[in-house]
Amino acid sequence: MTSLRLDHDRWFLRAGRRSNPRLTVLAVPWAGSGTAAYHGLADQLPADVDLWMLRLPGREVRRQEPLATTMSELAGPAAAACAEALTGDFVLFGHSSGALIAFDVARRLRREHGRLPPCSPSARSPHPTCRRATRPSTTCPWNAS
Repeated sequence: MTSLRLDHDRWFLRAGRRSNPRLTVLAVPWAGSGTAAYHGLADQLPADVDLWMLRLPGREVRRQEPLATTMSELAGPAAAACAEALTGDFVLFGHSSGALIAFDVARRLRREHGRLPPCSPSARSPHPTCRRATRPSTTCPWNAS
């Protein structure tokens, strides 16, 4: 194993490891959570979709590392790791505060690495640029610039 590979393993837990996935879903855990929150998701995805889970500093196998105290400390290195490791089509998925992390990672991927996932679904956290509407809406402009 090379040091580059070890670094990727530090950032990502890969479930399934499909040989030629059509799409990779990168699941981002919420505050206080880790990759275990998404372990069951791999079995729910189509056979040609791979699941990667972001390993956050200070949690699980990275528990000896200091926790990130700012979004920049977390999203910057995470985006760099994504840019190197995710070579095919991918989407970012985040739940709650994980959605905010996923948004910032996507923004940095675009600005710093020239890559942007085609979409970044989130669960239970509106997009940071969305304002609360008087009635629920299923649409919201998404601009990661």
